[in-house]
Amino acid sequence: MGQRHSIVNTLVLLLPFIIVFGVVLSVLIVNTAPIFWRLGVPTFYGFGFLLFLRAKLSVVRTGTPISFGSKQMSPRYRLLYRSGYFMMVLSIFLTLGLLIASH
Repeated sequence: MGQRHSIVNTLVLLLPFIIVFGVVLSVLIVNTAPIFWRLGVPTFYGFGFLLFLRAKLSVVRTGTPISFGSKQMSPRYRLLYRSGYFMMVLSIFLTLGLLIASH
């Protein structure tokens, strides 16, 4: 399998998760949050996912289509990977906190 096929396969596998989670998150935020939460949290989540995806694609380009963790990444991409994960997890906790606070 070539590099392009690996990148496409990775995106195809991640796309349903991204769409479902994004729709659920968007519906919850739009219906329960002030303007900061409506714009800030999804932007934070999206930016975190872009950092994560950039770091993962660096590994895919080296010829490893499936990998777990940041072991095969350079220090720069390892930082992007961990920062992206941190931002996505923080966004999830902010959303859950918002839902708890709104009820």
